[in-house]
Amino acid sequence: MKLFLTNVWKRIWADIRKYWKAAVAFLVYYLATILLFHASCPMVLCSGLPCPGCGMTRALFCVFTFRWENAFYLNPVSFGFAALILLFIIFRYFIGKTPKFLFAIFWILIALLFVRYFYGMYNWFPDRIPYVFRKKNLLHYLINLRK
Repeated sequence: MKLFLTNVWKRIWADIRKYWKAAVAFLVYYLATILLFHASCPMVLCSGLPCPGCGMTRALFCVFTFRWENAFYLNPVSFGFAALILLFIIFRYFIGKTPKFLFAIFWILIALLFVRYFYGMYNWFPDRIPYVFRKKNLLHYLINLRK
């Protein structure tokens, strides 16, 4: 058991060493955009329109904190992504392999995100969270600079 846990920790530590710069860059971007613009999504920041993944971060947080009704309301595809995250962790760190079927599942979930996005935009935009329009966006500021 001790050898197994040592191997798991070695795999985790190898990924931390390999990807720490990307993680720090993402964290800086996320904090800066949240503090400056109160949103982190590039599509929302630029156009004010919700993106296909709108609500996904909040929905995943709700899934992992067992608030499943809220998660389903925000984005039902989050359950698939939560399962994918757990499968990835199990295969990558505990088994030591990343099977190709996880990538296929990922692309299927992306397709479902777009289906959900177009459904939500047609039925709920701009009145239901997360399908709301943000008036303060980069495009709005650029257009109003000329006035």
